[in-house]
Amino acid sequence: MPRGAPLPALTGLRFLAAAHVVVYHALRPVLVDAAPGPAAIAASGASAVTLFFVLSGFVLVHVYGHQVEARPFWGARFARLAPLYWAALLLALPIGAIARARGVVSDPLGPASLALVATGLQAWVPPAALRWNPPAWSLSCELFFYALFPLLARVLGARSARAAFAAGAAVWLVGVALPVAYLAVDPDGLGTPRITDEASWLNAIKLSPLARLPDFVVGVVAGLLVRTGARLPRGLGPAALALTLLLAASGVVPALLLHNGLLAPLFAVVVCWLAVDGGPLARLLSTRPLQLLGEASYALYLLHVPLFLWAMALTRQTALPPTRALVVGALAVPVAVLAHLLLERPLRRWLRARLTGERA
Repeated sequence: MPRGAPLPALTGLRFLAAAHVVVYHALRPVLVDAAPGPAAIAASGASAVTLFFVLSGFVLVHVYGHQVEARPFWGARFARLAPLYWAALLLALPIGAIARARGVVSDPLGPASLALVATGLQAWVPPAALRWNPPAWSLSCELFFYALFPLLARVLGARSARAAFAAGAAVWLVGVALPVAYLAVDPDGLGTPRITDEASWLNAIKLSPLARLPDFVVGVVAGLLVRTGARLPRGLGPAALALTLLLAASGVVPALLLHNGLLAPLFAVVVCWLAVDGGPLARLLSTRPLQLLGEASYALYLLHVPLFLWAMALTRQTALPPTRALVVGALAVPVAVLAHLLLERPLRRWLRARLTGERA
């Protein structure tokens, strides 16, 4: 697979991951005690962010290799993220300001939380991480990953495939050890946290860029291994996908472990499989409709919660009933496509041309 060649199956996969997050946010209040099966899979929607982090590392290695010129890379990443990031924040801003003025939303950091979100630093400060536009916390992590990527790619790419694999495995084990230690020590006194719980230590473990860096490293290592010609044993990709679904559906794996990277190696195997072969599933994900939806997945991810907030404001509700939330989530898909075509794509090209001298 030549470096930089299109990876259409992974583009389609991005839409499925974003849709999983939308369904999770739409139904989260009724998924707290989800029974094993499809409901438990929906309740594991936060694990789709782990998939995004793994995908990010894998795709960046595929596009840039391990010798990365930092400044052009950072300029291209800024052009990719910034327009829709700030557009989504502007969409959420009026509702958030009114909710704070009326005392509906408590924000102990006050204006500082808005400044942190606007600058992409919120994930470093647990009380600010989920303010204004909650899904944007993961973009705060991505900014940190992008800052490190030129160095990470160079250091790991200079190692043998075996050494890179060992480094990725070690970093992943450290990442999983953090939520395991949290569950053992229980510093917030929550017992086993539920998907709706928030607390200082819990948010630090779930949302901190340092705590989530292992997911990205797993993706980088997977990308490097594929670049060296490594191939999966036959049947391993489908087996990893089946095991991922089984673990998510079982209802026995603590939500914090699903949230925090337990599935990252399985996701990496699935990503490698779909990128290199993938069979009928890869062909399905590569169809034209899923390509467009995959390209719009970033817009869907960032815009769906602000749209939920506007729907709540317009219907004078503090929470959307599940059915109405799903309807709004479905409407967010065409809105995201339009935002991608009319806002994200042209602004990305314009910014990239000025920051890097290249066309997007």
